[in-house]
Amino acid sequence: VLAILVHRWLPGSRNLKKSVHLCLQSLALASGVFGIWTKFHSQEGIVPNFYSLHSWIGLICITMFGAQWLLGFLNFWHK
Repeated sequence: VLAILVHRWLPGSRNLKKSVHLCLQSLALASGVFGIWTKFHSQEGIVPNFYSLHSWIGLICITMFGAQWLLGFLNFWHK
């Protein structure tokens, strides 16, 4: 949510706002991927982590957010 508000309250040029937005979104994606990575490298293994609906929804959410980040990067930043 914070990354989307950058365009409203951050003074400066459009490129600065886009850069800050990209950095915040990258930080959020990296945090999510790191959280899933640490859970998969626990002593229990991968299979026990997929018994609940909550874990499946979390994995789908991070995957969709990664796809959204990649498409947004390719569309708006890397023209």
